[in-house]
Amino acid sequence: MINNEKTKGFTMAEVLVSVAIFSLLSVVLANIFVSSIKAQSKILQNQDIMEESNYALEYMGKALRMAKKDTDGYCTGGSNYQWDWTWIEFLSYDSVDGDYKCRVFAFEDDTIREYRSEDNTSSFGVPADIISSKIKVNSLYFYVTGDVSGGQPKTTIMLDLEGANSSGSKMVIQTTISQRELNID
Repeated sequence: MINNEKTKGFTMAEVLVSVAIFSLLSVVLANIFVSSIKAQSKILQNQDIMEESNYALEYMGKALRMAKKDTDGYCTGGSNYQWDWTWIEFLSYDSVDGDYKCRVFAFEDDTIREYRSEDNTSSFGVPADIISSKIKVNSLYFYVTGDVSGGQPKTTIMLDLEGANSSGSKMVIQTTISQRELNID
């Protein structure tokens, strides 16, 4: 008896086409996966920058709002603020000691530093970083408008930040703060 049925199987062309389709789909799916990982990394970096900038602005803003005129002249020479573009010095309330202390916020070495005195003079100890090492500060600018010698001046703070791991995440933030401690005699 002769078997006239053909053997069932795949031809070489069918196998090559299916391998090519599978390879193409694998490459496309791998690219989508890599792209989603990069996008997630950038989103997390942006979130870190936002959280750090919010903290820094809130922290500096609270201290600057609580500043008062240096009537003794030991900290700022008799005005509310002494400042240059990259630093600001002021007399601010310290809730721990219940007294006013001289403070400085400054842009140094790609970060924001705070200097605090033990009293109302400009004798400062070791500075503390306000921004973590995950964030690089490209610039910090202070600009004070209004009457710094006795009125209620406004301080504008501009921050330019980016992720320290060079993921391309960058943010520029600006805010203006007015002093709450009125200098009314």
